[in-house]
Amino acid sequence: MNTVGNLGKTKIWIAVIFIIVLGIFILVINKPKEDKKVEEAPTTIDSTNTEVKKTTTSTVAPTGAVSLSYSQALTKYANTRIQINASCQMTPLKAVYKVGTSVMLDNRSDTSKSILFNGTRYTIAGYGFKIVTLNTAKTFQVDCGSSQNVATFTVVK
Repeated sequence: MNTVGNLGKTKIWIAVIFIIVLGIFILVINKPKEDKKVEEAPTTIDSTNTEVKKTTTSTVAPTGAVSLSYSQALTKYANTRIQINASCQMTPLKAVYKVGTSVMLDNRSDTSKSILFNGTRYTIAGYGFKIVTLNTAKTFQVDCGSSQNVATFTVVK
Protein backbone atom coordinates (compact mmCIF):
# COMPACT_ATOMS: atom_id res chain seq x y z
CA MET A 1 0.00 0.00 0.00
CA ASN A 2 2.92 2.33 0.61
CA THR A 3 4.07 1.88 -2.97
CA VAL A 4 0.63 2.75 -4.28
CA GLY A 5 0.50 5.79 -1.99
CA ASN A 6 3.91 7.00 -3.19
CA LEU A 7 2.88 6.49 -6.80
CA GLY A 8 -0.21 8.64 -6.22
CA LYS A 9 1.89 11.40 -4.64
CA THR A 10 4.32 11.31 -7.57
CA LYS A 11 1.46 11.72 -10.04
CA ILE A 12 0.12 14.67 -8.05
CA TRP A 13 3.54 16.37 -8.07
CA ILE A 14 3.90 15.80 -11.81
CA ALA A 15 0.46 17.35 -12.34
CA VAL A 16 1.34 20.36 -10.14
CA ILE A 17 4.63 20.93 -12.00
CA PHE A 18 2.84 20.61 -15.34
CA ILE A 19 0.23 23.21 -14.29
CA ILE A 20 2.97 25.63 -13.12
CA VAL A 21 4.93 25.26 -16.36
CA LEU A 22 1.75 25.70 -18.40
CA GLY A 23 0.85 28.84 -16.43
CA ILE A 24 4.31 30.35 -17.01
CA PHE A 25 4.06 29.53 -20.72
CA ILE A 26 0.67 31.26 -20.99
CA LEU A 27 2.00 34.34 -19.16
CA VAL A 28 4.99 34.60 -21.48
CA ILE A 29 2.84 34.32 -24.61
CA ASN A 30 0.33 36.90 -23.43
CA LYS A 31 2.91 39.36 -22.12
CA PRO A 32 2.26 42.80 -23.63
CA LYS A 33 4.97 44.00 -25.96
CA GLU A 34 6.90 47.09 -24.88
CA ASP A 35 6.88 50.16 -27.09
CA LYS A 36 10.27 51.03 -28.49
CA LYS A 37 11.53 54.56 -27.88
CA VAL A 38 12.98 56.70 -30.62
CA GLU A 39 15.59 58.77 -28.83
CA GLU A 40 16.83 61.13 -31.56
CA ALA A 41 17.33 61.42 -35.28
CA PRO A 42 20.53 59.93 -36.71
CA THR A 43 23.58 62.04 -37.42
CA THR A 44 25.46 59.32 -39.26
CA ILE A 45 23.97 57.11 -41.95
CA ASP A 46 25.92 54.18 -43.32
CA SER A 47 24.99 52.87 -46.76
CA THR A 48 26.19 49.36 -45.98
CA ASN A 49 24.22 48.87 -42.77
CA THR A 50 22.32 50.75 -40.08
CA GLU A 51 24.98 50.35 -37.48
CA VAL A 52 25.01 53.01 -34.80
CA LYS A 53 27.88 55.45 -35.00
CA LYS A 54 29.13 57.78 -32.29
CA THR A 55 30.47 61.05 -33.62
CA THR A 56 32.50 63.56 -31.64
CA THR A 57 29.40 65.63 -30.97
CA SER A 58 26.40 63.34 -30.69
CA THR A 59 25.23 59.76 -30.47
CA VAL A 60 22.75 58.08 -32.77
CA ALA A 61 20.03 55.86 -31.31
CA PRO A 62 19.62 52.48 -33.06
CA THR A 63 15.84 52.89 -33.13
CA GLY A 64 16.24 56.18 -35.01
CA ALA A 65 18.51 54.76 -37.69
CA VAL A 66 17.42 55.60 -41.21
CA SER A 67 18.41 53.79 -44.35
CA LEU A 68 18.67 55.73 -47.61
CA SER A 69 19.22 54.35 -51.06
CA TYR A 70 22.09 55.84 -53.05
CA SER A 71 19.72 57.69 -55.38
CA GLN A 72 17.77 59.12 -52.40
CA ALA A 73 21.03 60.29 -50.81
CA LEU A 74 22.17 61.89 -54.10
CA THR A 75 18.95 63.87 -54.27
CA LYS A 76 18.87 64.86 -50.61
CA TYR A 77 22.57 65.81 -50.33
CA ALA A 78 23.14 67.15 -53.85
CA ASN A 79 24.56 70.43 -52.52
CA THR A 80 26.62 68.88 -49.70
CA ARG A 81 28.11 65.83 -51.41
CA ILE A 82 31.84 65.15 -51.06
CA GLN A 83 33.09 62.61 -53.59
CA ILE A 84 36.14 60.42 -52.92
CA ASN A 85 37.80 58.78 -55.91
CA ALA A 86 40.08 55.71 -56.18
CA SER A 87 43.18 57.89 -55.55
CA CYS A 88 41.65 59.40 -52.38
CA GLN A 89 41.16 62.76 -54.09
CA MET A 90 38.09 64.68 -52.96
CA THR A 91 35.64 66.87 -54.82
CA PRO A 92 35.31 69.58 -53.67
CA LEU A 93 38.79 70.18 -52.26
CA LYS A 94 37.56 73.08 -50.12
CA ALA A 95 34.11 74.08 -48.90
CA VAL A 96 32.36 76.06 -46.18
CA TYR A 97 29.30 74.64 -44.38
CA LYS A 98 27.07 75.94 -41.59
CA VAL A 99 26.92 74.19 -38.21
CA GLY A 100 24.24 71.48 -38.36
CA THR A 101 24.74 70.74 -42.05
CA SER A 102 24.77 67.08 -43.05
CA VAL A 103 27.24 66.09 -45.73
CA MET A 104 27.42 62.96 -47.87
CA LEU A 105 30.83 61.26 -47.98
CA ASP A 106 30.53 59.41 -51.29
CA ASN A 107 33.14 56.73 -52.12
CA ARG A 108 33.16 56.33 -55.90
CA SER A 109 35.85 53.64 -55.99
CA ASP A 110 35.39 49.88 -55.83
CA THR A 111 37.55 49.56 -52.69
CA SER A 112 36.75 50.70 -49.18
CA LYS A 113 38.30 53.95 -47.97
CA SER A 114 39.38 54.92 -44.46
CA ILE A 115 38.63 58.62 -43.98
CA LEU A 116 39.60 60.82 -41.04
CA PHE A 117 36.87 63.44 -41.29
CA ASN A 118 36.28 66.10 -38.64
CA GLY A 119 38.19 64.11 -36.02
CA THR A 120 36.35 60.81 -36.59
CA ARG A 121 37.58 57.87 -38.65
CA TYR A 122 35.04 56.39 -41.05
CA THR A 123 35.43 53.31 -43.22
CA ILE A 124 33.32 53.67 -46.33
CA ALA A 125 32.71 50.55 -48.39
CA GLY A 126 33.42 50.52 -52.12
CA TYR A 127 30.69 52.54 -53.88
CA GLY A 128 29.20 53.26 -50.45
CA PHE A 129 28.49 56.46 -48.61
CA LYS A 130 28.04 57.91 -45.16
CA ILE A 131 26.05 60.92 -44.03
CA VAL A 132 27.75 62.98 -41.32
CA THR A 133 26.37 66.03 -39.49
CA LEU A 134 28.82 68.86 -38.79
CA ASN A 135 28.03 70.12 -35.29
CA THR A 136 31.08 72.20 -34.35
CA ALA A 137 32.33 75.44 -35.89
CA LYS A 138 35.95 74.90 -36.97
CA THR A 139 38.26 74.31 -39.92
CA PHE A 140 39.62 70.81 -40.43
CA GLN A 141 41.60 68.85 -42.99
CA VAL A 142 40.68 65.39 -44.22
CA ASP A 143 42.96 62.35 -44.43
CA CYS A 144 42.16 59.47 -46.75
CA GLY A 145 44.06 56.19 -46.46
CA SER A 146 47.76 57.08 -46.28
CA SER A 147 47.16 60.50 -47.93
CA GLN A 148 47.00 63.44 -45.54
CA ASN A 149 45.29 66.80 -45.94
CA VAL A 150 43.50 65.87 -49.17
CA ALA A 151 40.76 68.46 -48.55
CA THR A 152 39.95 71.34 -46.21
CA PHE A 153 36.50 72.14 -44.86
CA THR A 154 35.30 75.01 -42.71
CA VAL A 155 32.21 74.85 -40.50
CA VAL A 156 30.79 78.24 -39.48
CA LYS A 157 28.02 79.31 -37.10
